[in-house]
Amino acid sequence: MLIPIDSPDPQATYELLRREAASYSKELASKPHIVVLTKSDLGMRTPHAPRRYVPKPVAPVVTISAVARQGIPDLLEVLWKTLKS
Repeated sequence: MLIPIDSPDPQATYELLRREAASYSKELASKPHIVVLTKSDLGMRTPHAPRRYVPKPVAPVVTISAVARQGIPDLLEVLWKTLKS
């Protein structure tokens, strides 16, 4: 699930995406997922702050910036681990 870090309410955006997935398919909603907070170059300064958006152990949270090319290796690692499990 991609959530822009500059969203007015990232937690509400996450919950909306989860509800939409569940309304589409209960099977889809039950699958493991990853929360990817995007646009971290817009002001996210601490690497642990994004974790407050999604309570553990619901989903791994990764922060990336495509523009600054940050966090992509971390995202790939989390994707790989999630696919292996």
